[in-house]
Amino acid sequence: MQPAWTTADLLPHVCGHITDVHCLAALSAVNKALNHYLFSTTGGKHWVSAGKLVCGEDYWPKDDESIRLENTDPRYLTKIRICPWISEPIDLQRNDFWSPELKKSEHGDPSILTHLNNTQWAPSCGENYGPIRNILKLHDGVFLVTSYCLAIEQFAYFVSSKDFRLLRDRFYTTEAGFHDFWSVSNGMLYLGLSLLHRTPHKLMRFGIRQDKALAPMPPPEHKATVIQAFWSAFRGEMHDALDKIASALGSTVDLSVLTCHNQTLAEHAINGGSFNALKALLQAEPRCVNSESTIRSALQAGREDMAMLIASKIDRAAMLPKSSLWRMLEEAESDVEDTGVDINVLCIQHCKGWMDAEDRPIIPPYLRLLCSLCARVGGLAELMHKYFAQLQLDVVKGRKAKIIMELLCHDFDQ
Repeated sequence: MQPAWTTADLLPHVCGHITDVHCLAALSAVNKALNHYLFSTTGGKHWVSAGKLVCGEDYWPKDDESIRLENTDPRYLTKIRICPWISEPIDLQRNDFWSPELKKSEHGDPSILTHLNNTQWAPSCGENYGPIRNILKLHDGVFLVTSYCLAIEQFAYFVSSKDFRLLRDRFYTTEAGFHDFWSVSNGMLYLGLSLLHRTPHKLMRFGIRQDKALAPMPPPEHKATVIQAFWSAFRGEMHDALDKIASALGSTVDLSVLTCHNQTLAEHAINGGSFNALKALLQAEPRCVNSESTIRSALQAGREDMAMLIASKIDRAAMLPKSSLWRMLEEAESDVEDTGVDINVLCIQHCKGWMDAEDRPIIPPYLRLLCSLCARVGGLAELMHKYFAQLQLDVVKGRKAKIIMELLCHDFDQ
């Protein structure tokens, strides 16, 4: 006859067959007996065993502090070993500054970078984005991927080494204007901050802390799922993007103001170049046309088709009357009632700016497109002709006025 199983026998047997830290965490959350066991001195070994399967033995140093934590708080140790970026960083002293040893990080396979860039895993263009340039091995389960933008900024993404699933995007904690230096040395994660690639003026270490302090979790809009939704929009996969956002934030979120890397969902679609993605977004969330950044991005990208699509969605009833537009033209500075995006207002503002810019003799491409767009849907030609006629224009401004009027009066029906 088989001896009866006791709880003391069963719990080690069950946990011994679980090799995933997430499953262990789920068990400890739903069962009181398992929770007590996994947080006991004997049960804590399961956290460490599962953690070593993720990180690899080489990343699991046997220093005194690690051994102490294995015996006292193995769950904390495992959590920080796998995801050191969740720890509140420690500011190191000047005598601990960047050393040659910190530059010996293990770099990942360069072919991975090519693959990520080719598949547009993350946007490679647009404000606050850049091509992926480097990949560091944090441990067997996680890579640290970095991309560069504007030469002095570096953005870091922590990703799963198995499927390149985004784990954490560090953009929302990035200090503007600084260049980041990331390093992995002796099982520790370091971040150095500097200006213009000089020696770091600040060095921080992520990992085990005596007080076990953790950094605040990202706000809901910066969760990995939401960020990946924006990246899907950049790739033109708008329906996937909308599904991801709804699953993470609910179906009532205002998509017109939600941002990632300081850019809206519409800007991601425009920068990615997909007309169909933008069309799908405007159908799902018409309020996106009320953001000036939406049409401005299309104009800057030189996408006449996108700009026309956006302009066609603008509420004509909300556009300013001719009397208000005339006041804008005559006054150097005028307070205009904000009623949303008004194609006529944009055209007047940018035309006046170009007319006054002595160092810009050639009309910018975006302004040429804006004037052509206004000729189709705005109806500014009569007002602008009257405005220019009353001015005493020099040769340069006269030539500029002629270019503007030719664009505003172009007959697109021919």
